[in-house]
Amino acid sequence: MTAAASRAVVAAPVYVCAASPETIKIATEGAVGGGKSASALEAQVCQVPAPPDTLKRIKLLRILSPIDPDAPSSLSPSLRCSLEIFDWQQCPAYIALSYVWGTAKPQHSILVNDTLLPVLPNLHSADAICINQADEEEKSNQVQHMGDIFKRAAQVIAWLGGPLDPTSRGDDPSKSHLLEHLADLGDYFWAYAGRGGKLSDVSTDLTLVFRQCLPVLYERFQQPNGGFPVAAYTSFSNLPYWKRVWVLQEVLLAQDLWFYYDRKRISLRSLSGALVLLEQFQKHIATIASSSSSMAPRMINQSMRQFAFANPSFPEMYRLIIYTSVYPASLVSLRVAMANFCIKERPRGAQATDPRDMVFGLLGFATVEERRYIQADYGKSVRDSYRDVAHAMVANGFADIVSWAQRGEKRLAGLPSWVPDFAATVYEPLCSQGQAKPWLPRFRACGGRAVEMVDWALVELDAVGVRGVLLDTVVATGLLLWEPREVRAGTAVDGAVMPSRSASYEAILRFLDDVERLVRRSRAALAPQTDEVMKAVARVACADQLVLGSRLCRAPPADLMRYFNQTREAVRKCVGEGQGQGAGGVPLDAYPYIECMLRWVKKRPFLTANGYVGLGPGDAREGDVVAVLYGFSAPYVLRRVRGRDAQRYEVVGEAYVDGVMDGQAVSGAGEASVPFFLV
Repeated sequence: MTAAASRAVVAAPVYVCAASPETIKIATEGAVGGGKSASALEAQVCQVPAPPDTLKRIKLLRILSPIDPDAPSSLSPSLRCSLEIFDWQQCPAYIALSYVWGTAKPQHSILVNDTLLPVLPNLHSADAICINQADEEEKSNQVQHMGDIFKRAAQVIAWLGGPLDPTSRGDDPSKSHLLEHLADLGDYFWAYAGRGGKLSDVSTDLTLVFRQCLPVLYERFQQPNGGFPVAAYTSFSNLPYWKRVWVLQEVLLAQDLWFYYDRKRISLRSLSGALVLLEQFQKHIATIASSSSSMAPRMINQSMRQFAFANPSFPEMYRLIIYTSVYPASLVSLRVAMANFCIKERPRGAQATDPRDMVFGLLGFATVEERRYIQADYGKSVRDSYRDVAHAMVANGFADIVSWAQRGEKRLAGLPSWVPDFAATVYEPLCSQGQAKPWLPRFRACGGRAVEMVDWALVELDAVGVRGVLLDTVVATGLLLWEPREVRAGTAVDGAVMPSRSASYEAILRFLDDVERLVRRSRAALAPQTDEVMKAVARVACADQLVLGSRLCRAPPADLMRYFNQTREAVRKCVGEGQGQGAGGVPLDAYPYIECMLRWVKKRPFLTANGYVGLGPGDAREGDVVAVLYGFSAPYVLRRVRGRDAQRYEVVGEAYVDGVMDGQAVSGAGEASVPFFLV
C-alpha cells in the first residue's frame, strides 16, 4: 500500500478505507468487521466516547499500517488503525463503504486503538466499530444524519462480494467479465443519451436511446462465444446487497459511487445506463416471443429467451438503481422513498435486519420539513416506532399512508389497524398514490380538504382521530378476482409469456358479471342514460384506471369504455374457445384494462344501503361502513368496534366508490362531519 493509501480516512457506520481496487480487495477479505452481536467488540469500542453532537463531530477510522492479506487467523492482526473524532466542518476527505451485513463468525482480527478486535472475512458490520451499537442514543443520532455523511464523502464504494456464478469470473480468456459487459452497455447508453451524471439529467427520449442501441444488444446476445453472461447476470441481480434498505440512501446521495464485485468495478452511471437498456431489451424479447410473427424463432435465440424469462421483470437491483437515479432533486422525499420501497411483495423488495430501519434507513431521502417530524429513535420498540411514524405522516398531510395498513398481511403483532407493518408485504394501493407521487392517478374523495385531526385521540396513544363524512353501510359484497396464492412465476410456455399475476378467463368473466350484478342494484341503474350501467361497471372493475405504456393513469371515459368492451369481448371469446389461463389469447388492445385489474390484490366489489357501488378490500363484509375522511384521497371501509364508543373503528381498507372519488360526498353545504377514532 502506498503512503497516501495508508493515510486514507474512512467514516462509519458503514465506512472502510479503500484507495484503489487492490486496496478494496484486501480490505474486504480481512480488514474490518465484527458481528453486530459481538458484545466484546462493542465494549472495547466504547472506549472512544461518542461525539456529543453528530451534526458537529464525527468518528472516522484511519488506516495506520499496510494490510497483510496472508494473516493466518485471529492470532495475528491483519490491519492496524485508529478510531478518531473530527470536527464535522473540518474533517479530512473520507471514503464511505456501502455493503451488506453478514452472519459468519469472525475469522481475523485487527488492531483498533491498540485493542485487538475480531472481524469477519468480508467487511460485514463495520459500523460496530464506529458506532456503539449498545448506545441507542448514539445510534439514533448517527442514523438521523447518515444521509449527510454519505453525501459529503469524497467517494462511496459499494462492496457486493464475490461471484455467485463461476461464469462471471472471466477465467476463460475468450469471455468478458459481466461488469465489463455492463460497462460497455452503459457507455453505449450515455453516448446516445447525452451528458449527465444520473438518469434524472437525461432529457433525451429513452425509447429512442433504446432503439439506437438495439443492434448492439442483439450482437451481444448472439455471439456464440463471449456473449452476454446471462447466468452471471441472474446471480448478480439477486445479490443480497440490492435488497438492503440502507443501500438506498447511500446510492441516492453518493457523489461518486463505484460498485466492486469479484475484483472488478463499475460506476453507478454506467450501471444505470446498462440496466435501462437491458430492462427494455427484456420487454422487447418478451413481446416478440409472445407474438405470432414467423420471424420470432429466427430473431430470438436460447440465450435471449433465458434472459427474458428466467429473470424477474423488475428485480430489486433495477428498482434500487433506477428509483435512486431517475428522480430530480425537487421530487426526492421520504414519502416518495417509502412509496417506492415499503410497497413490496415479500420475499422480494427492500429488507432490513432491524425492522425500524424500513423507515429510519430512508431518512436520507427526507426533506427538511419531513426531518422535523420524523426522527430515528432506537429507544422505541418496533411497534411504537411504526405507530408514531404513521401518526406523524397523517398529521402532516400524508394520510394515504393508512392505505398501506392492510389486514392479513401484517406480521408484527399488536399493531393498531391503521398502522402499516412497513417490513411486511404491502400491496399497491388502490386509489391512494397521488399524495406521494403526484404524477400518478390523483383521486380527491375528500374534495381537497386537509386532514382534520381530533385531539381527543391523543389520550389513547394507539388511536388516531380524524374528521370526515359517514357515507353509508355495506349491504352486499361480490367475488374476489384473484388472491396471491394464484400468482404464477413468469415462464415461457410455447413462446408466450405467462404474467406473474394471472387469473383464468373464466374468473375474469365471472368477476365482471358480478360487478354488473351489483351495479344494476346501484344508483347507476336509476340514471336516465341507458348506457350508465355499463359505464359504471367499466369504472368499478378497474377502479377507473388503466395501464397505458406501462404507466398507471386515470382513465378518460371514452378510452375506458373502448378498452372495457374490447376486454370483455375478448375474454368471452377465449372462454368460448376453451383457452386456458393468462393473457396470451387476449389482443393487445385489451391489455391496458386487464393489467389494471390484475394490479389490485384481494379486492372485491361491494354495494351499500343507499346504492353506492365500489371496489374495496377483500375483507369487507356486510355491516361495515364506508367513510370519506378529510385529507384522504380515497374512501375507507371501516368496522365499528363492538362494545365501545360508536365512534371507534378498525380500518378494513381503502376503496374506490363510484360517484364520490372527486369530492362529491363532501361538496354539499350541509354535510355533517363526524370524528372517527381509528384504533
